[in-house]
Amino acid sequence: MNADENSVDTGTKESTAADDAAALRADKARRAAQLSAQAPVTHGRVDQRRLTRTIVLGSIAVIVAVGWLAREFGIEANELIGFLATSLLLVGSLIALGLVGALVLRIIKRTRAARR
Repeated sequence: MNADENSVDTGTKESTAADDAAALRADKARRAAQLSAQAPVTHGRVDQRRLTRTIVLGSIAVIVAVGWLAREFGIEANELIGFLATSLLLVGSLIALGLVGALVLRIIKRTRAARR
C-alpha cells in the first residue's frame, strides 16, 4: 500500500455519504411512484362483483361437497335436508341475536348522548 491509499479525505467521505443518502431517498421515491402507478384503480362495483362471485362459487363448492359426503356416508336426502334446516335455523338465530345486540348498543349510545 502506498501513502495515497492510506490517506483519507474527510471532506470527500462526508460528501459521499450525503450523496448516498440522497440517492437512497431518490430511489425510494422512484420505487414508491412506480408502485402507485402499477396499483389498479378499484371501484365499488368491481369489488362488489368480485365478492358476489366469491360467495356464489363458495356456496356451490359447499353444496357439492355436502352432497358428495352425504352419498359417501349413506345419508338420505330427507335427513340431509333436515340437517341443513337445523343449521340454517342456528345461523339465523345467531344473526338475529347479533342484530338485537347492535340495536341495544345503539339505543344506549343515543340515550347517553342525549343526556349530555
